Amino acid sequence: MTHFKKTLIVGMAGVLLLQGSIAFADDSFGSFFDSMESTELSSSASSSALTINGYADLTSRAYVSKDNTLNSNCDYYATMVDPSVRLDFTYDGTDSEMRGKLLFRNDPTEILDELTYKAFLGDFVVEAGKSKIVWGRGDNLHVLDLFNANDYSDFLIPDYLDRRISEDMLQVTWNMSNALSLEAVWTPSMTADKIPTSGIWAPAAGTQLVTLGTSYVTNLAKTAYSTAYNSAYAAVLASSGTAEAAAATAALAGVSAASAITDTYSSASDFLPDTNSLKYSQYGLRLTGSYGPVDFGAQYYLGHYKTPSVSYTANATGVTDFNLSYDRLQVFGIDGAGVLGRCNLRGEVAYYLTEDIDGDDASVHNNSLQYLAGFDTNLPYNEMNLNVQLIGSYIFNNDKISSSSDMDYNAAGKYLTDKLVLQFSDSYNHAKAKPSISVIWGIEQKDLIVMPKFEYQLKDGFMVTALAFLFTSDEDGEFAAYANNDFIQVQASYSF
Repeated sequence: MTHFKKTLIVGMAGVLLLQGSIAFADDSFGSFFDSMESTELSSSASSSALTINGYADLTSRAYVSKDNTLNSNCDYYATMVDPSVRLDFTYDGTDSEMRGKLLFRNDPTEILDELTYKAFLGDFVVEAGKSKIVWGRGDNLHVLDLFNANDYSDFLIPDYLDRRISEDMLQVTWNMSNALSLEAVWTPSMTADKIPTSGIWAPAAGTQLVTLGTSYVTNLAKTAYSTAYNSAYAAVLASSGTAEAAAATAALAGVSAASAITDTYSSASDFLPDTNSLKYSQYGLRLTGSYGPVDFGAQYYLGHYKTPSVSYTANATGVTDFNLSYDRLQVFGIDGAGVLGRCNLRGEVAYYLTEDIDGDDASVHNNSLQYLAGFDTNLPYNEMNLNVQLIGSYIFNNDKISSSSDMDYNAAGKYLTDKLVLQFSDSYNHAKAKPSISVIWGIEQKDLIVMPKFEYQLKDGFMVTALAFLFTSDEDGEFAAYANNDFIQVQASYSF
């Protein structure tokens, strides 16, 4: 265990010792991929403007597949231990507030998770800082939530907001009436999705990107070696040197030139454009309101895709040209939510517009329709709840997708893709015991993830959670790369 992990574990132990001096409130739980929400704690009296809360957890995970790549030292399973501590603080003024989140985990460079300042100016609210926002009505699933990137380093296991990456942004909200509000958002730059290109959670597209990039760099290095070798060889001979001396000098020059290429492109990120510039600013407008029992929203977004598009050419020697870019993107969307009988209904629909309107540019995403529809309902027995959501997309002009190098290429020729996401949950013993099971079913691509989970509150603020992730997929399925990643996990968490 690294020194940093040891520090976190010591810090967590210190937090646990505070139990005797802290007053607790009821815990609140989300639904899909949920995690413990923090309970609030005033730093002194209830009238204090400063509020501090947070949580600490220690997670132990065991990968149970014999074929998992982590199993180099054992026959059946591999384990990993991951501690983390989060501190949330809020300072409320008369007409302003400041909020921040500090997150201590494996990466010490990402301690500041969020920090925002908000001013209330009559009908207007101005907020600036490093933050996360959520646009859309889905339950931790969205097609309209576009400003913040995702960190897929641990697949979809963390809670939705926990895997979102905070962004520097300015938000201005105009509360036009009791029923309508208009929100404008601007970010001066863009953070791209964090997608692993190696390891057990690397998607097939990530490993393919590394393969293509490696081939391209190899070709560049060979060309640089040959050019430098020939130039140095000719120069030595021109100065009356021997052939042996020329060959030795040329070889050194060739190796130096090839090394310069491999040093310049040492990882896939070296090919990516720098998104920390005004060129990658993001803009958005969102109108929300309500009419009777229905809440609705309409929005416009201008920015870029946060996953890179790949364009390349190849011949018998390998990849001869390779380029990564982030496609320009406009999104027009609507959403709504309401109650029908015992069901809470929700939905989102978005049109994704790129610069490849005709669909004949293999290096740019085609236009697409993205959608989400779902409901949740309380069942008539005990505290049972059923949550169902369907999220999907349809790629337009897919008849022009003819090559595996096309950004939207699907090996099975399926350009309508849907995932059905279900969660069945219950609670017992005054909500101390909470069993649930979640399922993700990729309908067209025959993907399936099953996630049983059991949470138990041992004492106020102290929770133990056991869960498992079980994968199955066709060889061409979206989750095929994770077929050997079945795992079980136990987490002890303490909120304060």
